[in-house]
Amino acid sequence: MLIQIQHRGQEGAGIAWYTPQGIRLIKNFGLVTQAIPEIDVKTNIAIGHVRYSTTGTYMKNVEELHPMYVKDGSIEIALAFNGTITNYKEIRKELSSSYTFNTDTDTEVILKLIHYELKKKNDILESVRNALLRLSGSYSIVLMINDKLVIARDPLGFKPLAYAEVDGSVLVASESSAISTLTGVEAREVEPGEIIIIHNGEIEKHEIGVDIGKRAYCAFEYVYFSRPDTVFNGVTIYESRKKMGQYLADLEDQEIDIVVPIPETGRIASYGYAQKIGKPIEDALIKVRYMGRSFIMPRELRSLIARFGIVRSVITNRKIALVDDSLVRGTTMRNIVKTLKNLGADRVHVRIASPPIRYPCFMGIDFPTREELIAYGKTIMEVCKHICADSLKYICTKMLERAIGKREDELCMACFTGLYPIQMDILEKEKEFLRR
Repeated sequence: MLIQIQHRGQEGAGIAWYTPQGIRLIKNFGLVTQAIPEIDVKTNIAIGHVRYSTTGTYMKNVEELHPMYVKDGSIEIALAFNGTITNYKEIRKELSSSYTFNTDTDTEVILKLIHYELKKKNDILESVRNALLRLSGSYSIVLMINDKLVIARDPLGFKPLAYAEVDGSVLVASESSAISTLTGVEAREVEPGEIIIIHNGEIEKHEIGVDIGKRAYCAFEYVYFSRPDTVFNGVTIYESRKKMGQYLADLEDQEIDIVVPIPETGRIASYGYAQKIGKPIEDALIKVRYMGRSFIMPRELRSLIARFGIVRSVITNRKIALVDDSLVRGTTMRNIVKTLKNLGADRVHVRIASPPIRYPCFMGIDFPTREELIAYGKTIMEVCKHICADSLKYICTKMLERAIGKREDELCMACFTGLYPIQMDILEKEKEFLRR
C-alpha cells in the first residue's frame, strides 16, 4: 500500500509493526523500495508512511520520518500522520518540561501529546480524544498503541482517509485507491471527526466530540494531489478533473490546433477540454520516467532537473493549448512554453484547470509563502507575460466547486481565495517557515 501512495511523499518511508516483545520499526530516506528492505516477520498490526515534509527539514534527520515511536513503561505508541498542525509550537512548549524532542515537527508533538494523555488516563479512547481536541489544523492519523490500531480524521475533514475489511483484516490508507487497487474491494471513508479503534479485527467507531458545523475538504486534493482513481468525500478524483477541463473549454476564444497535456498532472483535465472544443490531444511532452513528482521536491532541486522531452514534429507550426492542473510557481511552465516556441510552435496558449493560486497553504501543501506564488500580486495578463504564453486562462472558484460537486462552505480553497477555515496569523506562519 505504501507503493500505491508513493505520489504523496518521496523523501523517505517507514514501517512499524507489533510483536509480543514490543513495537519494531524500520525507516530510511528514499522511495519505498529503497528505504524499506523485505521484512520477513508475522504480525497482526503494522503501520507505514511516505514522507512529504511541511514541517522540519528535508532529508537531514531520519528521526523526522514516520512512523514515530515513543515508549514509557508499559505504554508503546507508533504514529504516522498526514496534515499540518498549526498550533504545535504552543503545545510543544507546554510538553517540554516532560519530554525531550528530537525533531522540530508537528508529528512528534502529536505523538507525545497522546502519550502524555495516556499516562494520565490509561484509557485509549479518552486519551486520543483529549489530545485531538487540543490540535488545530489538518490531520489524518494512524497509530499503534500496544496491540491496538487507532485511526482518526480531523473534524473539518481536510485530508482523505479510508479503510476496508478484507478477508478478516482491516486495511487503512490515505487514499481509497491504495486499498481498492490491491484488493478489488471498495474502501469506505473515515468520517470527519471520527475515531476508529481496531483490535483483533473488531471495529469500534467514536466521535472526537466537537461539532464545528462546517467542512473544509482540501480542494487541492481534487486538483492535483490525490490519485485519479481515488474517491474523496464520495467524489471520484478522475471525474472532477475531467469536469474542470470541460469548464476550462467553455472559456476558449482562441484558434487551437492541438491540445497538449502536461504529463501527468494535466492529462485528465485535457480530456474534458479537448472533447469539449473538438480538437485532438497530442502527447508532445514526454515525461522523464522515474523522476517522481517535482512539485513535492525541495526548491533547490526543481530547477536542476529536465522534466520533459518534446516531440518536435507534433508541435511545429501548430497553435497549442497547453493544459495543466494548476500553476503554482510558474518556473517549469515558463521553461516549457519557451522551449515549445523555440522548437517551432506557432502559438502556445496556456490553460489551467483551477483558479489562480495566490495565497499560501498551511494545511499540508508545501507552498507556504506568498512571494513564491506566481499569481500573488499579479494580474492574469502579467502572469501570462511572465510565462511567455500567447494567452492564459484559468477556471474560477465557482467552476471548481461545480466540478468537485461540493459547496464553497464544504471546501478549503484558501490557496485560491485567501479565506482560511482556521484563524491564523499569515505573516507569522510565513516567518515560521522562513526560519526553518
